[in-house]
Amino acid sequence: MEKKLVPPDSGQTVAVIIFMLGLGVLLPWNFFITASQYFNQRLSFTNSSSNSTAESTNDYNYDSWMVLLSQLPLLLFTLLNSLLYHCLVGILLLFSLTAALVQVPMHPDTFFSVTLATIWFISTCGAVLQASLFGLVGLFPPRYSTLFMSGQGLAGIFAAVAMLLSIISNADKSTAAMAYFITPCVATVGMLVCYLLLPHLKFAGFFLNRRQHDSMQSEELLSSTALNSKNLEANVTDIRHSSGRHPSVPNVFRKIWLTAICVTCVFAVTLSVFPVIAVRVQTVYKDVVTWDKVFTCVCCFIVFNTMDLVGRSSVSIVQWPSRDSTLLPVAVLSRLIFIPLLMLCNVENSRLPTIFTHDGAFVAIMAAFAFSNGYLATLCMVYAPQLVRGKDCETAGSLMTFFLILGLARGTLFFTVVHISLQWRGFSLNLTMSSVVPETEKAADYQRACARKEVIRPDLQLTSLPSVWVQFDMADSVRAPDRKVVPFRGHIPGGLQPGKRIIMFGVVDPRPDRFYVALTGCCGTSGEPPSDVALELCIRFRDRQAIRRACMSGSWGDAERDVPFFPFIKDQPFKLEIRCERSRFRVFVDGEQLCNFQHRLTSLCHIDTMWIKGSVSVTKLA
Repeated sequence: MEKKLVPPDSGQTVAVIIFMLGLGVLLPWNFFITASQYFNQRLSFTNSSSNSTAESTNDYNYDSWMVLLSQLPLLLFTLLNSLLYHCLVGILLLFSLTAALVQVPMHPDTFFSVTLATIWFISTCGAVLQASLFGLVGLFPPRYSTLFMSGQGLAGIFAAVAMLLSIISNADKSTAAMAYFITPCVATVGMLVCYLLLPHLKFAGFFLNRRQHDSMQSEELLSSTALNSKNLEANVTDIRHSSGRHPSVPNVFRKIWLTAICVTCVFAVTLSVFPVIAVRVQTVYKDVVTWDKVFTCVCCFIVFNTMDLVGRSSVSIVQWPSRDSTLLPVAVLSRLIFIPLLMLCNVENSRLPTIFTHDGAFVAIMAAFAFSNGYLATLCMVYAPQLVRGKDCETAGSLMTFFLILGLARGTLFFTVVHISLQWRGFSLNLTMSSVVPETEKAADYQRACARKEVIRPDLQLTSLPSVWVQFDMADSVRAPDRKVVPFRGHIPGGLQPGKRIIMFGVVDPRPDRFYVALTGCCGTSGEPPSDVALELCIRFRDRQAIRRACMSGSWGDAERDVPFFPFIKDQPFKLEIRCERSRFRVFVDGEQLCNFQHRLTSLCHIDTMWIKGSVSVTKLA
């Protein structure tokens, strides 16, 4: 019988398609972990309708749940190898839903539930997709398996670069988030087109149909041989039964158990601190606004995924330790040192001491951590088939894939221990209130302050002022039982001093004009209007400006207006943070620096009152 010649891969089209399929397999996972900041910001705010005063202050632990629910489906569904087309369509629809929800105001409880359900179903589709594509790529020559793995390695870099572009863009946060989640939708459409195109290519069709062709040839050969000799027929039948017998899984495992456990440990250590701990590391250069915005994306995700890819590629150049060396498990276990090293970096709100404060130290630790992950994991996957006979390689590969996924799942559980050891400091929610000032007296006091010193110019009718005096310590968090309608006035014990921070959680009105936040020298419960204002921040929606000015002994100074962006959106929540430093105030919105304001008052300790007024409602103060 004539031997069919292998057709050429014209223009390396099949190679590009296999690479794209590999890229798409890990795209959902990487896009969700890279967008950790977006999800945590949406869950940290109070989202409610204009007619509702419900407030959510739950600690959702999104990062923990995200990692857990994205890895468990791999264990449950990785053995399925069908429905590949349906999984691609499912991933596309789920990513489209995530992009659409960017513009939909939702209560955090509802948003949290929808997000976790999306992660579960998209990870389930990804697990089936990964198992299906591993089997599909296995029909092609080994070079295409390498391309598939390379595509997986680049998926993380692709997601990190997409996040970096959305951060540095001048678009508002909701538009940038939508563009970020539309990116994997486009990539998934491209992946779906590649999958549908693959069977129509001659080169791919040859290998995809070869198994069926070889099976038909074997049956014809056995039938013709049986007609020639009964004895030979009996021998061929024995050979057929022996060749069709599946290899013993326990026997194969006894040969590869060490590499299987090693690959499990590699990914268990990695998932215990990445991304949940790594994303909480902060830069020491917070004064550099641009660097502060991109620090996590660059130093955490881009560094990790780049060095992980370098580690994977290095296995083709050097393979050390050898497969029989006792140094292999030693090298794997030595990665445990990265857990305390990362925990001792500049992690936000950690009770542990910060030893590695500089950004360079964190980048160096992360680079070594990522390189060792890619190198040792790939080394174990390469060594396992070499420890068994040729016919058992497929079984060995399946076992290694299972233990790799088992390591990912165990890493999510191991994170719980690491999380408890860090003991993230939360805000205490004790409410301390002074005596309530009568409503009429508060209204008159507020109007006098606005009229005589122009501290906060009135925008709304002062017919109903449900606010009370709230006394709060800047080291603790204080929240009112319900959303408070401004005007609002709170006392700052001890006044301002370098190092103190004022954090305000609020929601912009559906039809906003402007709102004000002012730090004044009005003491305690005095009804006298303040003569000193350290900072008045006026947010104007008509011309999208954030105007800053100060008042010294009743005289207002020049106003400052320049801001790099306008982050406030009507009927949307926000987090406003004012940091008092030695020479200036720094104003942050949703974690990004909005502006600076140099101190114009020399005695900040007398600035002990916070005023809030305008088209905004306050949900929480800290």
